[in-house]
Amino acid sequence: MQISIKTDAYTRGILLLILGCLAWLCLEKTTSSPALASSDDDPPKEKAPKVRELVAARAFVLLDENGKIRAALSTKTGGPSLTFMDSKGNNNVRLEIDELSFTLEGESLFNLRLSKSGSRLQLRDHDEKNSANLFVGDGGRISFSLDGEKEQGISLRKDADGMTSLSLRGNRNQEVSLMTTPRGDAILSLGDNERAEISLYSSLCTAGLVVQDDENVPRVVLGSGWDSVEKEPSSWIRILGKDGKNNWKAP
Repeated sequence: MQISIKTDAYTRGILLLILGCLAWLCLEKTTSSPALASSDDDPPKEKAPKVRELVAARAFVLLDENGKIRAALSTKTGGPSLTFMDSKGNNNVRLEIDELSFTLEGESLFNLRLSKSGSRLQLRDHDEKNSANLFVGDGGRISFSLDGEKEQGISLRKDADGMTSLSLRGNRNQEVSLMTTPRGDAILSLGDNERAEISLYSSLCTAGLVVQDDENVPRVVLGSGWDSVEKEPSSWIRILGKDGKNNWKAP
C-alpha cells in the first residue's frame, strides 16, 4: 500500500523559507563565536590595561623586600627631589633643581651646586680630609683649589676685576702668593693666610720690596724705578713708623 502526500506550490515555498532561516542562523552562530572563528594555533588576545592620564601625589617611594625605603621622589624640601638610599637609610644620591650630590656611608664625596651667583663643584675623599673645588661665578670669577689636611693646599683664582693669583699654603698657615693685575703689575708675597709679611712687586715703572708688620702696615720699603718728581731713574729706601710716616729715608 503506498501513501502519497501531495503539496501545492504554496506549501513548498513555506518549507523552503523555514529551511533557509535555519541555515542562516547556523552560519551566523559559527562565524560570531570566537572559539570557532579563530584557529587553535592563535593565542588568545589580552585586554590592554587601563592607563591613567594623571597621577597626583606629594611623594612616591620605592621599597625593597624588607620594606625599607630605597628611593623617593618628593617635594618635601620645597622643590622636587629624587633620592636614592642604601639599606641603612643613608642618602647615596640626591638630585634637586640646583644640586646633585653623592654620598657614601653618610660622607659627602661629590657635590655640584648651581646658583645665580655661580656654580660650584666639590670632590672629597672618603675621610673628607682632602678636597678639590672648582667655582665659576658671575663677572668672570673663576677659582680652583686643592685643599688638604690642616689647611694645606693650592688655589688658583681669577677675580671679576681681572686680577689673577696663585697661592700655596702650608700646614702652619704659611702662604706664598703670586698675583698679577690688569695694568701689568706683578706681586710676590710671603706670609700667612691673613697678612703678607714680605712683598716683592714689579710694575711698568718701578720695582721694590716691602716688609710689613703684624697689622699689615709697611715698615720698610726698598724701591727702584722712575722718579716722577725728579723725572729720572732713582732708587730709594724708607723706614716707616706705624703711622705710615718716614722715620728715615735715603736718598
